[in-house]
Amino acid sequence: MKASAAKQKAAAKLAQLEQRRQAQSQVAAQKRAALERRQQAEVSKLERRQQSQAEELERRQKSQAQAITAKRVALERQVAERKAARPKERKGDRIWRWIALILAILLLLLLFRECEEAPELEPEGVGTVGPALAVEVVSDPAPVVVEPPPPRVVRRDRPNLVPPPPTPPNWLVAFRMQVSARSPRLAECFEGMGRPGQIKWTASVEPTTGRVGDHVIEPLLFTGELSKPERSCIETVLAEPDYRLPPVDPDSMPSRVSLVLEF
Repeated sequence: MKASAAKQKAAAKLAQLEQRRQAQSQVAAQKRAALERRQQAEVSKLERRQQSQAEELERRQKSQAQAITAKRVALERQVAERKAARPKERKGDRIWRWIALILAILLLLLLFRECEEAPELEPEGVGTVGPALAVEVVSDPAPVVVEPPPPRVVRRDRPNLVPPPPTPPNWLVAFRMQVSARSPRLAECFEGMGRPGQIKWTASVEPTTGRVGDHVIEPLLFTGELSKPERSCIETVLAEPDYRLPPVDPDSMPSRVSLVLEF
């Protein structure tokens, strides 16, 4: 009886150990699956971000190429209009121009010939005795009065011209308000920090589509360095979804905007 009771206890212990092992293996499998899902989500986010950046770069290149093509076409049109507006030279005008040039050359040749054929004049007093010349005694000339130079112009300092500040675009106020509306989502990226801080976020904003890219995040004051997951979370919150900005010129180029965010 004692041996059978000991066997039952051992079997019960083995069963408990087996259950614990199975439970631990299930927990480990769940953690592994959760970790794989997180990795897949991060990989998909990174792929989407890279794809959006590639599309943004391609769109910029296309817009720049279109702008260059438009400028080249406009220059060619201006050159063609100037050529068309220039009066055409008639054949008769060219003939009269050649006749005038020939007449001018002939006139110069005649003048040169007359200068060569002019007789040389003998100097007076050589070989002949001329009349006596009257000598006039000239007294001392009057002293020359030297006028003083005009007074020097006093130098005056010019006032400093302060140019007026550039007017901000019409979509900047709406963009700031929408960034402020994302503060609750942005606060989730800083969970676990012991004290508040500040960051400076600089990005390239496409006003026609509301997309942002080329993120630059800089910690300010006593804010410590941000980890890679925190930077990824901040960029995701500030980039998705696209911003709804007021209508602007379709040919407007992206602008760099810097904002200071507190958490």
